Parts: sequence; structure tokens; C-alpha cells
Amino acid sequence: MNPSTSSRDLGLDAAKGILISGIVLGHNYFFSRYSSAGIAFLYTFHVASFLLIPFLFRYDRMSGSAYRARLFRILVPQVAFLLATIPLYYEMFFVHRPGGEGEWVDSLPLALLLQTETQLEMVTGFRHFWFLPAMAVTISLLWFFDNARTRASVVLVAVLSIWHLAAGEVDNALFQYFPWSTAIVSFLFVPGIFIRLLNTGFRARFRTIQAGVDLMLFGAWLFLAWVVLHYRFFMPLAGDPYQLVSGLDEPWRLVFQDVFLLVSFFAVLRLGWWLRETVLVRIGRESLKIFLISPLVWQVFWMAGGKHLEAGTAVGRPALVTVTFFGTLVVSYGLARLITATPLQAVVFPKSFADWRKLRLRRV
Repeated sequence: MNPSTSSRDLGLDAAKGILISGIVLGHNYFFSRYSSAGIAFLYTFHVASFLLIPFLFRYDRMSGSAYRARLFRILVPQVAFLLATIPLYYEMFFVHRPGGEGEWVDSLPLALLLQTETQLEMVTGFRHFWFLPAMAVTISLLWFFDNARTRASVVLVAVLSIWHLAAGEVDNALFQYFPWSTAIVSFLFVPGIFIRLLNTGFRARFRTIQAGVDLMLFGAWLFLAWVVLHYRFFMPLAGDPYQLVSGLDEPWRLVFQDVFLLVSFFAVLRLGWWLRETVLVRIGRESLKIFLISPLVWQVFWMAGGKHLEAGTAVGRPALVTVTFFGTLVVSYGLARLITATPLQAVVFPKSFADWRKLRLRRV
């Protein structure tokens, strides 16, 4: 499947809708506070699966200009939202609360250079900004892999495979200092290659797979997730409260975690196929905007009084989580659709540099 195709895969869009909904739920303070098991389960698959989606496509037919346009669509929103949130964070936390500005200013260049979770949270107040640079690195590695000479591709896979095997030996803290989350991206590259190898045969049979097979797949996913959480296995993501990754010193755990990544990824794809005629398709198509907008929506809600809400009963807590989750998702989706209908779409979410050129011509 070529990423430049104009046809839409409704199942994939629905899968993106599932994943972005999981990310919005994962950023919900009340959910993380009241359901430690739920938040841990989300972090076993939602962001990792997003980073593995590019492996469903081939990039050997993508020209250099198309590749640059793809990065343009990812990095322009990243820069735009960084420029918007940095002064906002400064206004909220330093203008009316003096102290700490010097350390903040000193950390700013390092955070913008590294683009990883901890540093970005220090300067913007938001830890999610690491994701889009990581996606850009993933696509860049894949484009190089598909377009380089065979020897160069083999060398790339060999280097990343060595890293995949050895990552468990690296101090977890060091992962924060790999620019653009390359440590995480490189680790996921090997499972991603297996996803590519399995994808053609598996997805070609999507329409003929029986419901019983799906039930077994979903059952295997939930069982493996239980093993991961019960035995404190791994989560290959920044900010991981569990062991980061397994290495060669734990070969069976290494194999298990890779199998779990593959099973959870294809389970989400399959779930998206079943939900391909639901509102999740629309949500998935706006996943980039929702990803960037929803933390701001939550921050506004929090500063407007949400931080004073409490739920002291077993009934009240699920209700509070449900209302705030759907409220954040609906408002974020509404703002995403609103942006689509305004010039901000071409400014902040351009499809290519040509969109900016058209805006300039209109002004003239």
C-alpha cells in the first residue's frame, strides 16, 4: 500500500480513532488517578501502535518532494503549537508566580533540541510534543530503508536490530537524551519490519476472517496485556513507570514483548475494521489536530476550575472520568473541524509548501 494513494482505508481511520481516543483518555487526570490499571493498559499499546502505523505503507514509490511534503505536514503543526504553548506556559507559571525563570530559560534550548518528553514538559507544560518528531524520524528511516541501495538498507536494519537487542542494557534515564526520541523509534523499527512482512497477507484477508478468529485475537491481546501488567514487563515509551525494555540478558521477555506489540497492533487494526462505519472514522481523520488540541482543551478546563472537582464514590468516579473524557474529545474534534473551515488549516496544517504559496498569492 502506497501512502500517496487517494483512497481511504476506513478501517485504518477507525483504528486511528480508537488510538487517539485512548490518548485523550490517557491524558485525563481523573482517569490516571482513579484507574492505575486502566492507564497502564492504555500505555501498553496506544502510542506505540501509532508509531507503528507507517510500517503499513511502502515508500519506495514516494518521490523526494512527496517525502518532504509528508514531513512538512507533521513538523509545521509541531512548530506552530510549540510557538503557541511556550509563551502561554510562561504566562501561567512565571508571570504571576515569580521564581524559576532562569532555570526555565536555560532548559529551553536543550528541550527544543532534544524534543523528548521530560525536557518539553519543563518548557511547555506539555509532555506530548515528543511524539510528532518521533513520527517524522520513523517515516524518515522507512523512506531511507525503501529507497537506499540494498547494502545500505541491510546496514540500517543490522544497526537497529543490534539496538533492539541491546536497548535493555541502557540506563532508562539516558533514553531522555536521544534527540527526537530516536531511542524509542529505533527500538520499534524491528517489530515494525515484522508488521510490514505480515501486513500484506493478513490485511488482504480482512473481509474473510471469521468472527471466531477475531475473538481469539482479542482474547490473546487481553491475556498478553494482563501478563505484561501483572509481571511488570515493559512499555517501550518515554515516561514508562515499568521496566523500559528487555534486552539480550532476558531473551524470553524480549521475544514476548515483540509478540505482544504485534498482537496488540493487529488487534487494534482488526477492531477498527469492525468499527469502520462509526464516528471513530471521523475522529481518526482528525487525529493529528485532536492530538495537539486536546491537551490545550484540558488545560483550559483545568485552570477554569476542573482541578477542584472531586469524586468520592465508586459511582461518581466513573461518571467524572466519562464526562470529562467525552467533553475533551468532543470539544477537540469540534475545534479541529472548525480549523478545517478557516485559513488556519493552510497555515498550521498545510499539506505541502504549496498551500503557503497559495495563501501568499491570495494576499497579492
